[in-house]
Amino acid sequence: MASRVRTPPPAGGVGAQLQLTPEQVRQFEANRLKGESPIQERERLQRQHVQQQQQQQATNPNGKRPLTLIPADSTSPTAPGRRHEPSLSRTASVANASNALQNATGSGAGPSNQKHFGGADGKGGVDNAPLKSMIGQYVEYDLSTLKNSRGGFLLESEEDDPRRLRERQMQEELRLKRLENARVQGQLRGATMSLDRDQNPTCVHCGTSDLDDQLRAVFGVMCCTNCKKERPEMYSLLTKTECKEDYLLTEPELRDVDLMPHLLRPNPHRPTYSNMMLFLRCQVEAFAFSDAKWGSPEALDAEFERREAEKKDKKSKKFAKKLTELRKKTRTNVWHRRQEAEHKHEFETVPAEGDGEGTVQRCAECGFQIDVESF
Repeated sequence: MASRVRTPPPAGGVGAQLQLTPEQVRQFEANRLKGESPIQERERLQRQHVQQQQQQQATNPNGKRPLTLIPADSTSPTAPGRRHEPSLSRTASVANASNALQNATGSGAGPSNQKHFGGADGKGGVDNAPLKSMIGQYVEYDLSTLKNSRGGFLLESEEDDPRRLRERQMQEELRLKRLENARVQGQLRGATMSLDRDQNPTCVHCGTSDLDDQLRAVFGVMCCTNCKKERPEMYSLLTKTECKEDYLLTEPELRDVDLMPHLLRPNPHRPTYSNMMLFLRCQVEAFAFSDAKWGSPEALDAEFERREAEKKDKKSKKFAKKLTELRKKTRTNVWHRRQEAEHKHEFETVPAEGDGEGTVQRCAECGFQIDVESF
């Protein structure tokens, strides 16, 4: 056993004695990755093929494939990262928009001359940054040119149909009229305020800048809400009937917007009636007591008493006239009853006057008589 030759220890390998340069190391690493890339690609395709077969075999009770998310590395035509060439049948505008959107959503290797819809900020959303694959493809429409087709595909041209064109014009006029009424009635946003407090309008009573929008926009009165509630004798609203009966104003005067501004409200009695016109009490009294109308409250009271006396006089004359006509009708009825009554004569034999040979028969009720001769 002592004469047995022992195996010498292994000498160091070539790599232990060989010194590689950095360039050689990079070349070795590139060759290794180049050899692994086909293997990884082949494995990926095999996995994808197996998944597609499983999806085709697994169907729901209706015989349809279930809805699944398409992975980003899928080769399906509907994958988010796939690019589609525009069809020749599309118009030029649609093709340009589709190309721009597909370039925006695709993962291009090089710079693209199309504008991407990625944002406008300077950090992460530059103008040419592509969208994420999870967003998918979309089309940006011009909403100003869209029309509501009511779910159909046949659109009638309004230029060829004058009736539809007229209806559209009337709808536009009605919309503008409603906007104007809303602006006049104070339903829209009021006038902007100035930064300088001296230039802003203030309340005529307390001097605050917080004015009532309705009084300011409709009646042109600068008054705040608190002062309006504290002074109902000035800022209460009157109906058109009250203005006619209490202040003796006429219809043309109340219809004049420049002379008497008014607020329109729906009629509370029935919606089909005309709108209710409301006037501001202080403006109505200012016009009624001015020299253009009655001049003073005393003159208004005198005119009111004169009209009331005239109404009573007309009423009494009308009653007397009807009473006279009633009396005439009563007399006429009595005369008609006398004429229409049926009379039957009841004759009595009366001796003839003189030496006459005949006899005379006379009605005992009316005195009618006849001569009777005997043969």
